Amino acid sequence: EKNDQNLTPIPLPESCYSAICSKKYQAKEAIQYLNFVRRFSDATISFLDPHVSTEYLNWIFLPIKFNGKIEYYTRRTIQRHEPLKYLSAKTTEGTLTKRHVIWNYDNIVARQPLVLCEGIFSAASVIQNTKYNAVAILGKTLSKFQRDLILVKRPSLIHIMLDGRAWGDNTLTASERIKNTLSDFILTNVIQLPDGRDPNDIGKNLGLHFIHFTGAE
Repeated sequence: EKNDQNLTPIPLPESCYSAICSKKYQAKEAIQYLNFVRRFSDATISFLDPHVSTEYLNWIFLPIKFNGKIEYYTRRTIQRHEPLKYLSAKTTEGTLTKRHVIWNYDNIVARQPLVLCEGIFSAASVIQNTKYNAVAILGKTLSKFQRDLILVKRPSLIHIMLDGRAWGDNTLTASERIKNTLSDFILTNVIQLPDGRDPNDIGKNLGLHFIHFTGAE
């Protein structure tokens, strides 16, 4: 069982509502941000299932599901100058944390390649712009709990593609650390993006980087 520690899921705040098809200004602003700033298609936005809140303005809430049910969430500001870009759900003793969840986990296909990303927008960009499936681990570290969840799905190969604004930071080290965590169990590969950009920055050209590092489209 995934929740074998009897940890309590964290639902979206009661003030949240779906941004899709809503005529409210706040929802339209969120969809425009995803469309024009993040360059996501309508299909990808629907897949992300973004929510907005009447209490937390200028934030997009992104639900994380297991067996189709929301177990956790993270939120992203749409304000350019907001110092905190992402905030994880508030946790208390006995609740799930970001180390217990994986975005898009339900859609991992056994014996198929998988791309492991840091953030949800990065994983969604991979799904939209390449033939690969992708998940987000919500950080640069892979917990043992998350590792075991992935191994249950038995992907044939894992491409590790973390965010990093400059490869002089710890991104490559973090990628290699994750590779070492997984390599005893499954074939792994690290994909380094040029100039340290993240998958959402690369957009439609992501496929070229898979060709460069793997020899396959």
